[in-house]
Parts: sequence; C-alpha cells; structure tokens
Amino acid sequence: MSGRRPVRQAVRRTVGRVPVRRRGWRTRRRGRRQEEKPIVALAVAVLGVGLVVAVVQWLLAHWWVLVLAAVLGAGAGALWWQQRLNRRRWEAARAQGLRYQVAQLDALDHAAFEQAVRDLMFRDGCRDAVRTGGRGDRGADVIATDPAGRRWVIQCKHRRDGPAGSAIGTPDLQRLNGTARPVHGADVVVMLTNGRFTRDAGPFSEDTRMHLVDRQLLARWAAGSWPLWDLLHRVPPPRRPRR
Repeated sequence: MSGRRPVRQAVRRTVGRVPVRRRGWRTRRRGRRQEEKPIVALAVAVLGVGLVVAVVQWLLAHWWVLVLAAVLGAGAGALWWQQRLNRRRWEAARAQGLRYQVAQLDALDHAAFEQAVRDLMFRDGCRDAVRTGGRGDRGADVIATDPAGRRWVIQCKHRRDGPAGSAIGTPDLQRLNGTARPVHGADVVVMLTNGRFTRDAGPFSEDTRMHLVDRQLLARWAAGSWPLWDLLHRVPPPRRPRR
C-alpha cells in the first residue's frame, strides 16, 4: 500500500498540469492574433492607397477618358431632365382635359374609383395628390394639397349600383372624423360617393365640419371645369395666396 502513493501523487500532478498548459497555449495564440490585426489593417490600407494612386496615375495619363465620361454624364442628365419636363407637360395637358361621366365612374372598381378621384384633384391643381387607399389607410383614400395650401383628406365610397346601393351613414362619417384631422392633419375632410347619404349624415357633417360629395355633386365636379373647393360650402380659408 505504501508503494502506490507516489504513483497517485504523480498522476495528480500530471492531471493538474494539463489545463494549465492548455490555458497558456490559448492565451499565447490569442495574443498573436491581437498582434497580427494592426499588421493586416496596415497592409490593407497600403494596398488601398496604392490602388488609388495607380488609378489616378492612369487617369492622368488617359485624360480623355475623364472628358468622355463628363460628356456622357452631361448628355444623360440633359436627356433625363428633358424627359421629366415632357412628362410633366403631358400630365398637365391630360389633367386639364380630364373629364368623367358619372356612368364611367359607376363602372370602375373601388381602387380605380379612388384613382379617378386622385386624378381629378390633380387636374384641379393639387400636384401632390396621391391615392393612399388600402389596408391601413386609416380612412384616407386620397390626400392632396390644393393651390391655397389646404390639406385635403378624402374617403371614397364606391357603389356598384350607384344610388341603388346602400347609403352612407353616420358610422362611416364618425370613423373618418376620428382620423382625418388627428392622424392625417386635414384642413378639409370629405366623404365622397357615387351613391347617396342617409338623412342623418347631413346634420352630422355640419356639426363636425365635414363635407359630403354625393352622386349629383360628383357628376358636376367630374364632368366640369370647376375645382372641388369652388363647389363646396364653408371651405376653410386659404393658407397661402393662390398662384
């Protein structure tokens, strides 16, 4: 029994030394990696500077490449600007002549009806008019700023059967009233339909300073040359002078 004790002690010493050696090896390896990082970064920086210098020297020796690139860039920019002007002129000319008959509006689906309302607002001078209808629109199908600086929020209710479809009542107006000003910052709130409104919709709209555009008023606006703000009563005063 006495002869086994030195062997056990030697094994214990050996087992205890192995983790110490591993930790020391890992520490030295980690230290070498940390020392190599600045060297690698310096090599990459030198390589990058050398590449830039080589490119600059090549361009100086071939200066005509810069001239050609500048000419091509100027030509492409001028072409893009001319196309943009032509597109604006075409949109303005199309907007000025835009007309809808109420029967045409009846034949549209809901999305196309909203787009038609957006186009009519653009025709009237709202250059930022945009259709926003869809999921998550929070009651705003069309948003636009008129030439007087007023922000319009319009909700569109399309009825496939026109006046024979279901009437728009106060529940729809209440939802629009709850979001148009607080959420969208509207100056003018409009509920628009190719159908009809219930009897109680009128008094509610007056109390909440909303505007109703029914089938008759929509037909007059879409087929004529008068902007919508000239067809409505009690529109807020302009925010800025008309141009």
